[in-house]
Amino acid sequence: MKRSPSTASRIALGSALLMAMLMGAFVLYQHPPEDNGLYPQCMFHRLTGWHCSGCGATRCLHALLHLRFEEAARKNILAMVGLPVLGFLFLRGLGRWMLNHPTPPPLKGPSRFMAIATVVIILGFGVVRNLPWPPFTWLAPH
Repeated sequence: MKRSPSTASRIALGSALLMAMLMGAFVLYQHPPEDNGLYPQCMFHRLTGWHCSGCGATRCLHALLHLRFEEAARKNILAMVGLPVLGFLFLRGLGRWMLNHPTPPPLKGPSRFMAIATVVIILGFGVVRNLPWPPFTWLAPH
């Protein structure tokens, strides 16, 4: 089967992106976020002192790469649950783009509800993890 040049270039670019992501995962695996200044700090936390929904996600991913699930949950439980979903959605979208498949229709019905629910969950998690009493304090990255 002969591919058009645009599809071949998409496959090459998508493969390069996947390799870059694997190299980034290797660097994260080798260099813990707690031990060096290689990784950017959360500007929201730096300015406000509060934890955003993503605070601890890099440390969570580092723990997941080392298969330390309990530690990953302590760092950011939302990231621990959401990263596999985001990874699947990203890979599916990248595969569709690389193979030049048509994009799915715009958000309607259940898909729209899921998008709104996801935003509410992410924003709600950011609020709840900053409440000053247990069990909410357990959600802050430790």
